[in-house]
Order: sequence, then structure tokens, then C-alpha cells
Amino acid sequence: MEILSLLNQLLDVYTTTKDLYGDITRSSKYLSVPCRFQFSNQKTIGDRGDEVVSSCQVWLPYTWNDVSINIESTDVIVYNDKEYKIISIQNGVDIGGVTKFTKVFLR
Repeated sequence: MEILSLLNQLLDVYTTTKDLYGDITRSSKYLSVPCRFQFSNQKTIGDRGDEVVSSCQVWLPYTWNDVSINIESTDVIVYNDKEYKIISIQNGVDIGGVTKFTKVFLR
């Protein structure tokens, strides 16, 4: 089963940058990306190696419209006009070692 058939929701991914004056700007990285959003508390390892609780998870395709979706821990995910901070990122691979989807843990 192809992962895209299970992704029936949409989200936006933004990247944030800070200039020398401390001003933060946000620019769109990916818009209307198909996803699967799930609200459930789950323990995971954060980007600093500590154990944190994620309040929701999102599954994204690894490639979409021939573009590789590259999510970074500094990105911001917007779903239903609410911003979520990325805690951890995991790639899902098939038996052949090919990356098929990305699972992102959010707070």
C-alpha cells in the first residue's frame, strides 16, 4: 500500500530565521503538504537527547510532487491555523532500505 493513499489532511511548513538585530522572519517552505495528523501523548527522545512527551504526531511523504520533503527541527508546522514545535523527526524505511515517509513528533 502506498503511503500517499493514507494521507488525507494538509499542513504547511515554515522556516524561521533570525537576523543580526534579533528580528525573526518566517517564510513558507512547503504549503499544503498531504499528511496524517494524530493527537496522542507519546514519549520520545528530543533533539537534545532528553526524554520528552509529544502531544501529537504527523506523518509526511518523503517525496511529494517529485520534491524531497526535508523537515528540520527548527521548522514550524502549521495545522488548522495552529503552530506546532518540532520535538523529534524519524524516517520510515521499507524492507529494501528506501525511505518512504517521515514521522514528526510535535509539541
